[in-house]
Amino acid sequence: MRHASTVGAVSDDSAELGNLVLTTTREGTSVLVAIAGELDAHSAPSLEELAAGLRSDGYVHFTLDMSQTTFIDSSGLRSLIELQNRLKENGDGALVLQAPADPVTRLLRITGLGEHFAVK
Repeated sequence: MRHASTVGAVSDDSAELGNLVLTTTREGTSVLVAIAGELDAHSAPSLEELAAGLRSDGYVHFTLDMSQTTFIDSSGLRSLIELQNRLKENGDGALVLQAPADPVTRLLRITGLGEHFAVK
């Protein structure tokens, strides 16, 4: 995992996992996770593991930048739903999908889950 500084943020980490790159920027109790590449059955567990670690470190406000997500399947969607549910368990968490790419918006529309997530 590479570490670098980002202005105004605590840290910026990037990990390449096959066809997926996850980059985190942390500030306060908020975290921005950029998801670039394919979020599928092979790579979704990496996002789940990252999110679990961030939650255990006290991050409760997640923004997922999905502008560079080139593919998402039902496993990736399940990961998003699971994260949303975990964040809502304590009542103080939130999940926002930022700038979802066409494959993401298409899957949300097909599954009828577009209204389930906050999208900006």
